Amino acid sequence: MSSKNKLLLGKIETTPGTPVALAAATDAIRLITGTFTPGADPREATGIKQTFGNLPHGIIKTMLQLDVEFYIRNGGGLGITPDFAPIMHAANHTVTTNAGVSVLIDPFTGIGATRHTSSFEWYEDGLKWSFNGAMVGGLKIDPPLDGWCKCSASIFAPWADPVAAASLPAGIVYQVSDRIAVDTTDIITDAGTAIAVGSFAFDTSGAVDVRRLIGNAQAQMTDRPKPNVSFSKASLATVSDYTRLLALTDGAFSAVFGAAGNRATLSSARARYESVKPADDGVRINRDQVVAFYETNGDDAYQIKLD
Repeated sequence: MSSKNKLLLGKIETTPGTPVALAAATDAIRLITGTFTPGADPREATGIKQTFGNLPHGIIKTMLQLDVEFYIRNGGGLGITPDFAPIMHAANHTVTTNAGVSVLIDPFTGIGATRHTSSFEWYEDGLKWSFNGAMVGGLKIDPPLDGWCKCSASIFAPWADPVAAASLPAGIVYQVSDRIAVDTTDIITDAGTAIAVGSFAFDTSGAVDVRRLIGNAQAQMTDRPKPNVSFSKASLATVSDYTRLLALTDGAFSAVFGAAGNRATLSSARARYESVKPADDGVRINRDQVVAFYETNGDDAYQIKLD
């Protein structure tokens, strides 16, 4: 099959782990890249024998994994749910749509029956793989200067045998939405001060385990360790770059990419310096900094706003 004949469909599950029907006309997710990995770990069989050869291995632990990249963008207009919402939902986020105004993406802690899961279908190489009860780990946002604001994620689900799909489903419809360009007009504010940065990355990866139980298997997020932003601060050093690190001072942080009407804003009310290291790129001395986001009152360590 042509390398271009790949397709991801996705939809939020109403009941965690219960598949929902997917349609090419409504549930297609436009990707930059998609890499499928069938997780089948061989288990060696041991035993006393009088020759060097091993006993045949078996396959016991299995799962499905799909690593994707996609653009952070509006869903075809202001206040329209973006097609990648099922991915954010399965990363234990809530996606709130204010019609015609904005979309808010907030972290959510859900376990067991309250966890957030989605159904996905991945078409590749003449097969359709079903990711039911899927959850997402490894969620990272990377807005490269003079590039597009993009996100990467790893989708995990219990194993399900593929079915033959010699061609992609008919009637595929993608959302018409503009990518968000990253350039020198974007504004990053740390503790109320606008700063210039040479690189920027946001990591809110969750720890996901495909739990195997007798009679059941399910994807489960077990933790979301310390979301953080790492960036290279290009402006002249200040005393506070280092004193704030030792003082454990919290401050508000925000990063705005794009302009009103096609804009993404990452914000945190409680950001704390985790590390500051001088970095010489051969032209100027920068500081590589990591700022960790913490909660102030429950699931509010950060928010992503599209407007």
